[in-house]
Parts: sequence; structure tokens; C-alpha cells
Amino acid sequence: MADHQANLTSPARPPKLGLETAVALAGTAFSAILLVLTAMYAEPLWRDEINTLSMAQMPSLEGMLEQSALRVVSTSLAAAPARV
Repeated sequence: MADHQANLTSPARPPKLGLETAVALAGTAFSAILLVLTAMYAEPLWRDEINTLSMAQMPSLEGMLEQSALRVVSTSLAAAPARV
């Protein structure tokens, strides 16, 4: 009986960190790193998705080809050196 009461009055120790806790913390840190990297490099992916969406909403194949041709021409004109 005295042993039982002695156990109730002893101070509680914090639990030891085990393998499961270490793996969970490592997985959380890895996920956080991936989230930061995705946020840093999301612009090109977003631009590609918007381009795909705008192409999918073209009313016809002809409209899509015209839009693509305009982009190619405007890009090549912007990249061409100015003639004097």
C-alpha cells in the first residue's frame, strides 16, 4: 500500500522522444522545405497553366493557330535587333 502511494506522489518525467517522433519531425521538416521551394518556383508553372487554359478556351483550331502565330511573330520582332 505504501508503494502505491509513493508512485502517485513522484514527479512526472517527460516522455522520451522515440523513433516515431523523430521520423514525424523529419517528415514535417521535409514537407515544409518542399512547400517553400514550390512557392519560390511557382511562377513558370502558373504561366504554363494559364497558357494552356487560354489555348483550351479558343473557339476553333484556326483561332488557336492565329494566336500562336501572333505570339511567334511578336516574340521574334522583340528579339530582332533594330535596323538603322
